[in-house]
Amino acid sequence: MTEEKFKQIKEKVKKGLYIARIPSKEKAYFIDLANSDFEGDYGMLLKFYNDIHRGWIPQEDSQINAKFDLLAVEITQNKKDIEQLKQEEEKPKGRKMLSGKILKKPEQEE
Repeated sequence: MTEEKFKQIKEKVKKGLYIARIPSKEKAYFIDLANSDFEGDYGMLLKFYNDIHRGWIPQEDSQINAKFDLLAVEITQNKKDIEQLKQEEEKPKGRKMLSGKILKKPEQEE
């Protein structure tokens, strides 16, 4: 490797991003996440965070909230169905006399 090529490579590596005043726990979490999910590439992890912030990658919370919304709609529909079934069961199947006796309707033949 020539001296000139070595200087060129050194100039490329020299460029970087330095961030100060990071809480130690956050820094450790960032480094662990970069090592586990991005093969130690801090730049790609930072890009991933930027993509989430821009809305290009949906956050896990938004997906969970969407599922909760669907479940809420289903529960509401089920409650309506149950109420409707209860009302159908409560319909009198005959007439109630003042004495409390119920006169049943004869079964209608089809």
